[in-house]
Amino acid sequence: MSHVLITHMGKPISADKEYPRTTYVLDQTAFETSMLSFGLAKQLQPDSMVFIGTSGSAWSSLISMHEGLQHEDDLQLTLEGIESDDNMVNADLKPLQTCLAAQLNCTVYCRVVPYLETSPVKESAHYLKTLAEVIKAGDDITLDITHGLRYHPMLALVAAQYLKVTLHANIKSILYGNYERKTAEGHSLVMHLNGMLEIMDWVGALNSFDKDGDYSIFSELMHKDGVDPSLCSEVEKAGFFERTTNSVNAKQHLTTLKESTIEFETTPLTSLFSGALSERTEWAKTSGRGNNEFQLAELYLERGDYLRAAIFAQEGYISKQLNRKKDDLNDFDIRSHFSKKCKVPEFIDLKDIRNAMAHGIPGQDMTLEGQQKLDKALRSQIELEKALKGYIKTLKQN
Repeated sequence: MSHVLITHMGKPISADKEYPRTTYVLDQTAFETSMLSFGLAKQLQPDSMVFIGTSGSAWSSLISMHEGLQHEDDLQLTLEGIESDDNMVNADLKPLQTCLAAQLNCTVYCRVVPYLETSPVKESAHYLKTLAEVIKAGDDITLDITHGLRYHPMLALVAAQYLKVTLHANIKSILYGNYERKTAEGHSLVMHLNGMLEIMDWVGALNSFDKDGDYSIFSELMHKDGVDPSLCSEVEKAGFFERTTNSVNAKQHLTTLKESTIEFETTPLTSLFSGALSERTEWAKTSGRGNNEFQLAELYLERGDYLRAAIFAQEGYISKQLNRKKDDLNDFDIRSHFSKKCKVPEFIDLKDIRNAMAHGIPGQDMTLEGQQKLDKALRSQIELEKALKGYIKTLKQN
């Protein structure tokens, strides 16, 4: 596992094509440099560095801005000619790559990526592919977005998520040297922008939850945000019980969450997303086990989790009927007996679908009509959704 520092190349607007020499402060440590990545290399001592730029980026300025390379006049002139024609390719940068590696005491990659001008999707993918080719699974990544084109920070943010998911990279930090933002001593602050990544983690968690309904994905994020561990545990337990179709216990743990106070000042991200999370757990506010189970059936049908949708609908109908009879809803034998003796056609058809999905094959004691209904329901996704939606609606109203 290596530490990789990724930095972006732009075009300094000064006459000498250099960034002004500046004293930066990173985590209370001050250092002077023109190119922030050179200072970061000394402070962080990465195993490798990746310089990302376009065919017209001021690659030659890396030579003039590094004291150890200022004697490389011929290489600088060569690069200036190529970049002025906006025609730089990776092969042209190999000599620069070698010089930088010797001075920075680490492996260096200089890579050209396209502008986002003609095919934004393809060109964005090219940017990500370029990074993935020089990063290994599990690497620690620091992203420097100080010097680059204006849209490079957005690409870097996407890259952070991409590398985290595809290569399981550890994104240590996204850094920005804010030249305008000064300390009392007149030094420029190097800002950590990791909060953006954490927000994207929450957005990703919501997307994941909408797909599979597992609350446990929020537990770790809430804990990281400073929420009491006991409350994080309640969320994790709620997810476990709901996904094992135990709506009673799931509701109990969700109720604890809903009754808790989330303060923005102490747990900002949990507070920020509490509305979205509350919206996705509305079913737990409804009274009655049967009503809860039918709501869950509808939710899982929306997510395309057809087996859980069928199970919750089946259990919802059992719960509502037993409740009407004043029977014990939580007695397994009573519930099992009802399921076996129930002659409601829609319930029988739903049970056939559930068994076929659970076992991968239809039951052997079905009627011809039942077999035909099952065959039609399992013919396609559209037919299955239509059948389940109809059975849920009918049984819910029965």
